Amino acid sequence: MALRSYILSVASDHDAWESAGWEAAWEQTDELEREQVLGLARRLADQRRRQQAEHVAELEELKRGLRERAAEVSRRELEVERRYRELEDRDARAKEGRLSRPFRRAERPAAPDAEQAYATEILTRREAELEERQALLDPRERTVTERETALRARELVVEEAELSRTQRSAS
Repeated sequence: MALRSYILSVASDHDAWESAGWEAAWEQTDELEREQVLGLARRLADQRRRQQAEHVAELEELKRGLRERAAEVSRRELEVERRYRELEDRDARAKEGRLSRPFRRAERPAAPDAEQAYATEILTRREAELEERQALLDPRERTVTERETALRARELVVEEAELSRTQRSAS
């Protein structure tokens, strides 16, 4: 009968060293390793989430600081533009009191012939026209620049308010 059980065990394609005890021990070891790996993965994922949250908070703080600085720069630009406009207005009032000449040239060469004199006259007229056009466009350009700067400042304030609102709603 012992021979019969030996033959049956060999016939069932099991080696003598394979047994239910060995398989159970390996399964327990695999299960323990799996639990350790899963625990480690959870800890690493938690650590990564915390670090990401810290980085996002730091980034938002840097953005807020940058927006504040940009708003301050915009305010300063508006002030500089206002003072620049005041100086130009003061200069324009001072020029109204005296005769203005388009270009004052101390050493203007004498025209040797009529063609040269005609060309010089046309050039002088064109320069005067350009100066008049420029005088008309300068206030418009200042106004546009001032409005653009004010719009940038308002845009930054709105962005900061939206950011604050989204942060409050997320919290």
